[in-house]
Amino acid sequence: MPLPALGDGSDSGDECIAPLSVPHLHWTCLLDGSNIEESLSVNALNDHSAHLVLIDAVLVKKLSLCKHSPPQLLEVAVALSLDDQAAGHEVVSLQEYVALSCLSPSSM
Repeated sequence: MPLPALGDGSDSGDECIAPLSVPHLHWTCLLDGSNIEESLSVNALNDHSAHLVLIDAVLVKKLSLCKHSPPQLLEVAVALSLDDQAAGHEVVSLQEYVALSCLSPSSM
């Protein structure tokens, strides 16, 4: 069976070009916290190439998640910036983290 991206092999002169962009992969998951009575449904962005998971401070507060200090500051370079000259050069120190578990609604 031929692969859709490659065709049946008879069109060897045509190029297979990947799309410029694709939609993000989102996961609707449930979060729990000590300040809410029932699980909160959120639309989480899955980024398999990220070595960190970032969470909005408003959500941390809403869930009453405990903030912890890492053993050492983690410095990251900002990929995007409002200042074109700073993009890729601006360094931010991450000083807190939270422990978080996400549940699939289908597991409830």
